[in-house]
Parts: sequence; C-alpha cells; structure tokens
Amino acid sequence: MNLDSETMKKIGARVSRHRILRGLTQFEMAELAGISTNYVSKIERGVAVPTLEVICRIASALETSPSHLLIDVGAGPDRARVKARVRSLLDQAKSLIEQL
Repeated sequence: MNLDSETMKKIGARVSRHRILRGLTQFEMAELAGISTNYVSKIERGVAVPTLEVICRIASALETSPSHLLIDVGAGPDRARVKARVRSLLDQAKSLIEQL
C-alpha cells in the first residue's frame, strides 16, 4: 500500500489512541495481535504501514473493526484516492472474515 507519511501517521495515531483507550501497553497489544512490539511501535509512529491482515489482527486485539482504524485517515488532495483504497481494503477484510 502506498500512503503518504501524513496518512501513515494518522493510522498510527488512531491505533495508539484505541490501544490506550483499551488500557493496553504496546507489548500487550502486540501479544494479542500476534505481532512484535517493535512493529506496533513503528505502526504507531507512522514508520510502517500494516498489511490488511495486520490491520484486522490489531482491530481484533483492540475489540474494534478495521474500519474504525482506517476510515477518514486521508486528507488533502489525495483524500478521495485514500478513501477509495480504504473502502477496497475493507471489502477485502469482509471477504476474509466471511471465509473464516
């Protein structure tokens, strides 16, 4: 996924905000999502862009939906492109969930 750094930081901030609201440390969320603490830190700082699978695992760990982590993260002239990409990812997530 090719996202600008501002969008990556917004996704990271949203993940961080949900994690803190749930009262979880980065370590605890990483354990629940099956990813490394280092990866969580990179996502929250906007340095790494999580895959769709990781977004779904993080959302599950945070007891929220992938859409709550991704909706309206785009800003500026690329907002429509980002929203279309997010909608596409959400459709893929729904498809993956239905396959379970």
